[in-house]
Amino acid sequence: MRSYRIPSIPVHPIWICVSRQNRAELCLKTYIQMEQAIPGAKREPICQTASHALGPSAEDSCLPARPDPMRVDYDTDIRAFAQRLLGGNVFEPVTFAGITLPLISFILFGAALAFLLVVQVARTMISNKLQNLFASKLYDEFLDTVDEPLTRFFIPAYNRTYLRLNAFMAKGSVEKAMEAFDQLLAMRSTRAQRDDLLFKAFQFYMQQEDFKGAKAVLDEMQSYGRHEKRVEECVQAYEIFGNNSYAYIDEMEAAFDEAPYALKVSYALMLAAQYASKKDGEAAEKWQDTARELLENPPKKGPAETR
Repeated sequence: MRSYRIPSIPVHPIWICVSRQNRAELCLKTYIQMEQAIPGAKREPICQTASHALGPSAEDSCLPARPDPMRVDYDTDIRAFAQRLLGGNVFEPVTFAGITLPLISFILFGAALAFLLVVQVARTMISNKLQNLFASKLYDEFLDTVDEPLTRFFIPAYNRTYLRLNAFMAKGSVEKAMEAFDQLLAMRSTRAQRDDLLFKAFQFYMQQEDFKGAKAVLDEMQSYGRHEKRVEECVQAYEIFGNNSYAYIDEMEAAFDEAPYALKVSYALMLAAQYASKKDGEAAEKWQDTARELLENPPKKGPAETR
């Protein structure tokens, strides 16, 4: 007769949260079904599995009269059989220091939820305080708050450094802002954080005429292949101000009239720089005057914009 190997049911970690009663029923149902399906299967696997799942004493209590799956009251028979197998101790929960696992799980879940709420409330309070200080231009107090132990505990290092950067830029502390940019560019960040930082760094380096730093940032932006339109605008700015190019004059003059206000200002400044590089002083002065006039007379916001 062909022999069959009946595997034992492994002890899964989830079983620590299941009563011995339910484990016994699971083992018994599984092996009774296997006995029905495999000719020649013996009763020993049931006893062995009971011993494996319920403890050494269970095998000695294994009864030869097992429930018949064909009976209407099969589930009731299984439950009664498991009770006999366990010697009457049906629902014996696993405990630690007298506390059941469900209660421990509930306590841990409650503690985790409470901690998350505390973190959220603390971050909101710190954020509101920092916003108020920054809006009031109290930059020194803002920086002191960023370095407080409570802020260091609840706010990640990257975010704190970014906050310092904003304060240094608002104060006009160029050297400290440069140091903050160096720190941020060397730190790990999300894709969105990295993209935001690169554009911010490029604009700052260009304003400070640090074209070497701007080129390094621009190369990284181009390597990612994201935000193609914004990157192309950065390339134009770098070529015009960093390489003294005047290759974009015709393109910008043709687009100037239909451009929105902010882009008109940008075009006027870049056209002035291009004509200066081309040694056309009259045209350069004309576009400088245009840029100055635009900056002094910004468009008034309509009803839809003031909402």
